[in-house]
Amino acid sequence: PQLRAVVAVTCARWCVARGEDGEAQRLLTHAIELVPDLRPAMRLLYRIFLRRGDIRNSVRYLDQEIRATRHPREAAALYRERGQLVEAHFGDRSAALQCYQAALKATPRDLAVLRSVEAVALSQGNIFSLIANLEAQLEVLHDPSAVAAVARDLALLEARQGGDLNLACELLVAAGEEQRGNLGLLQDLF
Repeated sequence: PQLRAVVAVTCARWCVARGEDGEAQRLLTHAIELVPDLRPAMRLLYRIFLRRGDIRNSVRYLDQEIRATRHPREAAALYRERGQLVEAHFGDRSAALQCYQAALKATPRDLAVLRSVEAVALSQGNIFSLIANLEAQLEVLHDPSAVAAVARDLALLEARQGGDLNLACELLVAAGEEQRGNLGLLQDLF
């Protein structure tokens, strides 16, 4: 059954290349019946439905691929992809946030996922979630410019939300140490 499933996926790819999505879909469905965890078939079905604009079926096959994935990093990337899809096509930021949080459970230090969570927290106005997220980003970042920018954002949030002004100054000083000579950071001190 595995060999037949692989041949079916190969034939389906040829069909997609020729624009015969219906035949490709039939072959891929057959391949998944033969080998239920065959991720390449799920991925190709996901792309076919996405290209057609059938987002619900796209999400369905993406969910199947997530369940079939054994590696945490791959699962995190798929959860992030699902979150972006749900957010873009359904405008459901809460569902997207659930996907991003599932991705963070799989790989807590994934900067791309942290940035996606940051965007949702910003759009929802959830300051505490935003602060926690920026703090997590500081632990992951290694680029001095990026560390300085995130530390500055944290300092401004702290100062503008009635927080600890001493902590805000410490964060700005830390940002200045990461990126010496940045006048913008120095101006924020005053």
